[in-house]
Formats: sequence, C-alpha cells, structure tokens
Amino acid sequence: MASGTGDGTRDAAEQSKALDSITDRVEEKELDEEKLKREYRKIAEQDRKEQEEKRKREKELAKVKVNKEDVQAIVREMEVDSDAAERRLKEHNGDVVAALMSYLTALPGAGAGAGR
Repeated sequence: MASGTGDGTRDAAEQSKALDSITDRVEEKELDEEKLKREYRKIAEQDRKEQEEKRKREKELAKVKVNKEDVQAIVREMEVDSDAAERRLKEHNGDVVAALMSYLTALPGAGAGAGR
C-alpha cells in the first residue's frame, strides 16, 4: 500500500506541475494581450494626431490666396495640372518663384552641384 501512496503523491505533483504550466501560459497570454492593447492605443493616438495635423495644415492652405495667372504659368512651365500647381503655390504662400523652384529642386539630378 505504500507504493500506492507514492503513486498518488507523484500524480498530485505532476498535476500540480501541469496546472502551473497552464497558468503560466495563461498569464503570458494575458500579458501579451495587454501589451498588444497598449501598442494599438499608441498607434491609434499617433494616427489621430497625424490626422489632426493634416486637417490643420489643409485649413491653413485653404486660407492662402493665389493668383490664377501664376497657376497657369506653373501649369505651362512644369506641365502639371492646375490643382497640383495651385496646391504648390499655396504651399509656398503664393510665391510663384518659390513654387517653380520647388519643382526644379525635386527633379532627379537637380540641386547642389547639378550640371557642373
């Protein structure tokens, strides 16, 4: 009968170990889920901030008045549509020279030392 008691103790120890293993995995899973939730909240907050900044920038650009002749000059010279030309002018506060230069510096091979 002594051997039966030893088997019962061994079984209880194995069951306890198995239970500990399961609870450890559950705790790890809960920690992973919490970490995931925190990261998701960070991403959502960052996205919200970026959207708010974009909205503010669009509102600022909408206030900038541009000369239609300047828009047409950019359309002719840079071969872009009028919406793109108007946006570029607004981004440069209606300064047609700055807007044109921004197109030129964006070209491949343009910039410091180009053509030398």
